[in-house]
Amino acid sequence: MIAILSLLLLSTVSHAKDQNPPFEPFYDPPNILKATKYANDCGGVSEDLSPDMPPVDDQGPAGWCATFSARALLEYAIHRANPGDAYQNRISPVDLNTWDTSLPENLRGKFVNARNGTDVFEVLEGAQGKGALYSENDLPFDPNLFSDANIMTRLSAYYDEEKPFAEKGELACRNQSSEDKALEALYGDLPALLSQSASKNSFNESLKTKFATVGTPKVGASRNPISPAFDIHLTRATTGDEEMEVLQNNLKSKTPTSILVCADQLMKDPNFRGGSVPPFYTNSCGSHAITVVGMKQVNGICKIELRNSWGTSWPSAEGKGHIWLPATQLLSTLLATDRSSEMVSITSREANEPIQNTIKTQEYDYQGETFRANFSGHGRYNGSFPGGSRYSGEMLNSKISGKGHLVQPNGAILDGTFQDGTLMNGHFTGIINDTTGQYYDGPMVNGFTTADGRFSNTR
Repeated sequence: MIAILSLLLLSTVSHAKDQNPPFEPFYDPPNILKATKYANDCGGVSEDLSPDMPPVDDQGPAGWCATFSARALLEYAIHRANPGDAYQNRISPVDLNTWDTSLPENLRGKFVNARNGTDVFEVLEGAQGKGALYSENDLPFDPNLFSDANIMTRLSAYYDEEKPFAEKGELACRNQSSEDKALEALYGDLPALLSQSASKNSFNESLKTKFATVGTPKVGASRNPISPAFDIHLTRATTGDEEMEVLQNNLKSKTPTSILVCADQLMKDPNFRGGSVPPFYTNSCGSHAITVVGMKQVNGICKIELRNSWGTSWPSAEGKGHIWLPATQLLSTLLATDRSSEMVSITSREANEPIQNTIKTQEYDYQGETFRANFSGHGRYNGSFPGGSRYSGEMLNSKISGKGHLVQPNGAILDGTFQDGTLMNGHFTGIINDTTGQYYDGPMVNGFTTADGRFSNTR
């Protein structure tokens, strides 16, 4: 009997996280995002969701664009299901921006989920995992308190004050200032990091990417259940037409979409820049999460409506936080890394139904539970793996588990019930030993070939 081990793990699926990838300005878009079919055609879509969206937010100096784009999607979905709420009980962006369901106890409530400003999918996963969120009244957002500059200033002062004592091993018995004590209360492992860091830069960077100052809810406050429950949908588009089709389909169902743009490139357009922010003249990207809420045909040009989180004075008093841009201009400034551009939307579901998040790429489609935009828990996969295998079937925690159909790179076909990547019960047809060329066609029982199967050295 021969046990046959198939693919065990999928490669990690990563988000586009580079804040400054090389990027062409909007008048010379990369080929992968040039719209051809829909360059001047909205595909019959004429929709403006802005009147029904929540009030426009102002993130101020805080780099929380992903959080506010995610909040717009989530509050809009709640409002559609409960139209009488009139956005009176808005979600706390602070609670939405913290991941406290999966980390060690000492870090819960202190980890910034949207740590680089562009993980809208992960922000929504955090909310999905909690199932309930504080209101903004109970856990307010202060843009200055949560700005990177403010945090770094406070941490820099802490380093200067406490580093000499840490080097002498006297930090524990030192009579610290109230500010330093407050910082240590917020950052549980701050003294340890202080002792480990050789320089201020390494100390600051180690904290900047891991923690943020998180406020405290009002005494007696409790989280409000998210109703209805929701699923999150991520599409990685590889062409401008694919991007347009997703946006059009979402708008036809009155669903807004969060996208990532290169803000530095859009800033070259004075209409986008407006009078409320300074001009940018860089060739970097400056990734920024923004929300698509409309599309319409104007004088033969397809235009897309964007909702921002820079306050109601952007890009002008008339714009009130929204702007209509030609589709070709927007597509050319999308954040595109790994030759794809990301779009995120959500749909409602019944609370007793299983999570059916989706991730769609050129290589595969996945539907089921996710964690950090990767496959986690139960789900279904259809597509190719790195290495050339193709699989259609059930997954469990990033492994082939359950009923499925796998075609390996050498042409072998495995069909049946898998466990942790191994075909336990089912049928195997193909080469089982690439070195000898041995071929097997027959049943698999408990992970092994059987005497009922046929072995040969040729097909």
